[in-house]
Amino acid sequence: MGGRKLGRSSRQCRLLMECKNWTNENSLNDNLGHGTFVAGVIASENTEYLGFAPNVETYDFCVFTDAQVTHTHIHYSSLLFLSSKLC
Repeated sequence: MGGRKLGRSSRQCRLLMECKNWTNENSLNDNLGHGTFVAGVIASENTEYLGFAPNVETYDFCVFTDAQVTHTHIHYSSLLFLSSKLC
């Protein structure tokens, strides 16, 4: 699973492969909560709230700033990086 600003939840996943910040911010914290929610729904290993794919390998990519700013080249670069890891 490649995520964008997956935040705290993905970094607690057992199969976190890599964290990478593509923005100009110095933090990978998900201060908006969206990425953390998505990572939890997909990769949660909690037996009470099991995710759809608890054994998935996760890649935590920060491509949005806390002000929700991003650029097309950031998304493109992050997808190229991920494809080079998976192929």
